[in-house]
Amino acid sequence: MTNKNTETAISVLLTPHGVTIEDLESAFAELSGKHIDFADFYFQRTVSEGYVLEEGIIKNGSFNTDMGVGVRAVSGEKSALAYSDEISKDALIEAVRTVRAIGNFSDDKTVVKLEKRKIPEALYQPVNPIELKETKDKIEIIKKLDKLARKLSPHIIQVMCTISSVYEVILIAKRDGALAGDI
Repeated sequence: MTNKNTETAISVLLTPHGVTIEDLESAFAELSGKHIDFADFYFQRTVSEGYVLEEGIIKNGSFNTDMGVGVRAVSGEKSALAYSDEISKDALIEAVRTVRAIGNFSDDKTVVKLEKRKIPEALYQPVNPIELKETKDKIEIIKKLDKLARKLSPHIIQVMCTISSVYEVILIAKRDGALAGDI
């Protein structure tokens, strides 16, 4: 049994970008022959949304998406990190080639077979809160809060309401073969 979040992370981070588990294994093979003691890949996608109501009107609205892949390698006391804000096989391989420069070359080859390991059950459901309500519904919520706050006392003359949501998906692949996702 694997964690449901690992499956979700694969479907959100890898599949839409044409990256497969086999591509990750090939990327780890690129690190072989370099005396790399430890290596991992960190995929992440964060989507955030927020609205601010002040003086009864929406003063600010924002929506942002960040995503990318980081590659980390450790060789003895040296470490290297490379990052791309693009998730693709080419971006992953380029980051791998950048970090592998810290190792000393040899002809040793390492084969990594990634597997979804049994991990503790997720504490959170893989639900995207941004998709739960339409924008108009979110704005209606903060307008209702504004009205409610003003009704509490005639002394309340200024109200600011904010609503925000963040959805973050993470997938980590380690050179020891571990593959785990989190939401």
